[in-house]
This record gives sequence, structure tokens and C-alpha cells, in this order.
Amino acid sequence: MTDNQLRILAQKISDGSATDEEIALYNHIITTIDNNKPAWNADEMGDKATLKGELLSRIQDQMHPSLPLPSKGRKKIYWIVSTAAAILIALSTTLYLYRTSIKDVVEVTTPQLTGIQPGGNKATLTLADGSRIVLDSISNGKVIEYNGTKFIKTADGQLICESLHSNDGSLNGAYYAFNTIETPRGGQYQVTLPDGTKVWLNAASSLKYPVAFNDTERKVELTGEAYFEVAKDKNKPFKVLADKQEIKVLGTHFNVNAYADEASIKTTLVEGRVQVGLRNTSTAHILRPGQQSELSGNTFKIQQVDVEEAIDWKNGHFIFNNMEVRAAMRKIAKWYDIEIAYQGNFDEIYFGGSVPRSNPLLTTLEILEATGNMHFKVEGRRVTIMP
Repeated sequence: MTDNQLRILAQKISDGSATDEEIALYNHIITTIDNNKPAWNADEMGDKATLKGELLSRIQDQMHPSLPLPSKGRKKIYWIVSTAAAILIALSTTLYLYRTSIKDVVEVTTPQLTGIQPGGNKATLTLADGSRIVLDSISNGKVIEYNGTKFIKTADGQLICESLHSNDGSLNGAYYAFNTIETPRGGQYQVTLPDGTKVWLNAASSLKYPVAFNDTERKVELTGEAYFEVAKDKNKPFKVLADKQEIKVLGTHFNVNAYADEASIKTTLVEGRVQVGLRNTSTAHILRPGQQSELSGNTFKIQQVDVEEAIDWKNGHFIFNNMEVRAAMRKIAKWYDIEIAYQGNFDEIYFGGSVPRSNPLLTTLEILEATGNMHFKVEGRRVTIMP
């Protein structure tokens, strides 16, 4: 194979058009480079260091998202890439690229694993009187009227809530009656509130909202994670209460991550403007698009972030932008409804790259294990991570 042919092969691998045979050939060549095997022909293939640098550059040009250089002091950072050919890239002191079957990289101790699929549209609606409706069990197109509210499950599985209250005596009571929509681990759901605000709920999350918003404000309470597209109403600010934090907006798009097992509450602004602060205080910070507030204790930190990473779950991906292993696995555990255990020290090990949330658990574990720094043992819904 000539130098030019190898470069063409690298391009086909980077854009996902390579066949299995071409992938195997490329892997063999890279292994030859890294192991300094005598099969390398310098006259035909050129200088190793130069060629590897160019190949890496070509492949990284195809990556999404683009990733920063490793921070000083971190042990290793791995780039993971999912393409149509399921190519896996890992970087340490050398570049190695390979593809292998799942039976070679994940230890499966029970056949139950094959049944662990990605999460889906699952949620429960609890009405003001305590009645519960399992939303994923009712048919699309179903319309339910209850206690002054019309609930419509659309053809694509979303829930639309419409208030039937008029400006009569019944409306006041609706201000103080609340419905709650909850997603389980392994679930997500989209709901449109009575004012037209759209909310996407991530796994293991809940949103409490009044049957009807009053004349002065629109207030909801969140646990877990949600993405909001707030309907504009300059006369009635929209407020999101999440633990000790209060978010105030007039009409905008933003994401709130307020899981109890995370060290901080993160609010990321996608469009418009939001005000974040502590509940029942005058503390207030204004966010602009691309900014994220991080509330730890009673202290806010404002910084510019990669918005795509913050809303990766809504767009159907796990994006690990130099994310610590335990933080990455918490995201995975909620989506696949699994328990994570650790054997060994995984401090200062970080992931980078993008993995589709539509993958079965087996495929996701295969991609993660291909970094070469960990092994997975699966027993039922318990996944143990080992060196």
C-alpha cells in the first residue's frame, strides 16, 4: 500500500464509509507502526511520525465535538468517536485504533444484559387529587379531561396540558392545585404546560406545576434535569425553583441540571436571558447565551461553556468533554437504569467524545472499554468497573 492509498483509507474511516475489510487493514497498519514491526516499508509509507500526525489530524477533523487539550495534572484523557463503522479512537502516548467484537471486551455473567436497551418515553402524571396516570401506557392521540384540565397525548408521544378554567370562582382554586409529571430512571418525556411553555424532562426527574398559572407569575418546581422553552409573557415572569435556587425568565431557552447526586446545580442558557439567584434572597446573576451558572453551597460561579454538551441528552447523545469517569457513569446509569460499582482507583481519568444515547448498553460499554483503561463486569443491572 502506498502512502497516498493509506491517506485515502484514513479519510474513509474518518467519515464512516470504510468497509470491515478496510478497517481491519487500517488497524493492522497502525499496529505495525506502534509496535515497530519490520513489515513497515519506509520507502513506500514515508516517515512514521509525520504520517501518524497527519492521520490523527484527518480523523480529529471529523470529530464532534472538538475537544480542548488535556489540562495539566490530569492522568489521561481519552477521545471516543462513534461513526457509522463504530470506529474507536484512544490517545495516550501513541495512537491506536481498533474494532473488536463485544464478547471480547465485556464480561457478561448473565443473559439479562442483552435485554438492557436505552431509555425511552416513560413518565407518570400525578394529579392534584393524588390520581396517577402512567403516560407511556395510554395510546397516542388520547384526550383526557379532568378537574379543569385537558390532557392530550400527541401522535409522537408528548403531553399537552390545557387549562379549561375561565375567569370565575373556580380559577382561584386552580392556582393552589398542582400536578406533577415524573420520569423514572431509563425514562424521558416532553410536556407542554398550560401557558404554552415546552419542557423536556431527563431521566429520574420531576416537574410540579399548578393546574392554572395566576395573574402575576408562572412558577414550577424541578428535581433532576430539564430543558425549558418558555412561552413569552412580559407581564408574567416564569420561575423555576430547584432546591435552593430560583430562576426567573420572561421567555427563553435554558437547561437546568439539579440532580441530588451532583455536587452543584448547573443552569445553562441557550437563548435569551435568565436571572439566577438563591431562593428568598436578593441574590441575582444574569446569564447570557452560552453561559452557565454553577451553584455550590450558596456560591454562584458563572462561566462560558459548550452548550451542546450541556443539552446533549435532549439531542440524543452523551457528550463527554473531558468528563471525569464517575460523572460520566452517573449519566449512563440514569439512562440505562443500572447500578454502578467500582473496583480500583479511577481518580483523574477523564472521557472525551460523543456516544449516541440510542445505543444498547452493550454497545456503549464496548465504546467505553475500548479506551483500554477499564473493564466492565455485568451482573443483572449491576455494572462493576475494574482496571
